[in-house]
This record gives sequence, structure tokens and C-alpha cells, in this order.
Amino acid sequence: MKHPSDMAPYSCCFLLISFCVTGVQAFSLLQTSKSPFVLVKESTEISCTLKSHNMDQIGVYWYRQTAVTTGDLEFVIFSSILNKVTYGPNFSSERVSVTRENFRNTFTLKMKSLQLSDSGVYYCMVENAGRVAFGNGTSLQVVETLPTTAATTTMRKPCKCKKPQNPKISSPVMCSTVIWAPLAGFALILVIVLGATISYTKRIYRRTRHFYRKQ
Repeated sequence: MKHPSDMAPYSCCFLLISFCVTGVQAFSLLQTSKSPFVLVKESTEISCTLKSHNMDQIGVYWYRQTAVTTGDLEFVIFSSILNKVTYGPNFSSERVSVTRENFRNTFTLKMKSLQLSDSGVYYCMVENAGRVAFGNGTSLQVVETLPTTAATTTMRKPCKCKKPQNPKISSPVMCSTVIWAPLAGFALILVIVLGATISYTKRIYRRTRHFYRKQ
């Protein structure tokens, strides 16, 4: 494997061809990031996880692909198993670093004080026993303002219900009819029963008085 500084001008296609020639890869790399959009002067991290392989004897290369380089891979940083670091010509230790977590088989590219020129697609790459594997690539867009998503609106179907013209008046009328109708009926029955009781009482009184007169 050539020194990272010698590989900087190589294009992505050439690296992929060299990967195919060296043989079938026995491991794979999965890349993840916190967010594809980062504000200027902020920090970000891109993780690269090694699958189906032990990373104890493996170093990691990081490359960036931008439209300015017309598809060529620009060398960013190389971190060896002894934590020896080599930087590309446009990167330095003040802004770029790599950490590794052996128990998770993960390499993490950390960048701070981001500039608009840091935008691009970042690839991690590892080489072991003459075999090369590339990550799936992580797009990073450094912006001055974060994009906003317009709130979506849903159209409601028109209601075909017939609303009362004056609910403030109709509601009490309905309520009074329901309540006062039974009360009026009960009062009428009470008057009839009371009248019958008075009439019966008068009859008893007259009969009793007439009986005592005869005595």
C-alpha cells in the first residue's frame, strides 16, 4: 500500500479498480454521522465501523470527494495502529483528528471550526493483507444557516352538516320543553287527585252529619 500522500491524486475509480484486483474483501465498513448539515465554525463527527474483522492490526485512511476535484479523492488523514497520524496538505491537527474504539471496532473522524470548503463526501478506507475496503461514504454540507422544512397543511373536507342558525336560542327552548312537559303533567295529575280527595272527604262529612242528626 502506498503512502497516503502519494495516493492523494488518485481518483475514486482507480482505487476501486485496485481494490478489485487485490481480491475479494473479507470485511466491510459502515459509516454514520450525527447530521448531514453543520453550521460554519461548528464541529462534527463521522464514524466508521469495521464489520466481521478485528481492527487491532489495522490503520484507517480518510478521503474527501468534492465537485471541485471533479471526482478525485483528496487525502485527509491517516491514523496507524500506533496512533501515528499523517495529514493531507489541506488539513492539520488543529482541526482534524481520528479516534478509535477497539471494543466497538469503530474509527471516528472529528472535525472542528468547519468552513464552507469542508463540504463533500467523506470515505473511510482500511487495508489489511493486501485487501482494501471502502466505507459507504458520508455526505457533509457546511452551511451558514440550517435548512428549514415548511409545515405541511392538510385540506379538510367541507362539512355537510346543517348547523342551527341561532344555537343560543334553540338550545334553551329544547331544554325547557323536555323539563317542563313532565312537570306540567305531574301537576295536572296532582290537582285531579287533590280534587277527588276533597270531594270524597265532603261526602263522608255530610253522611256523618246526617247520621248524627237522625240520632
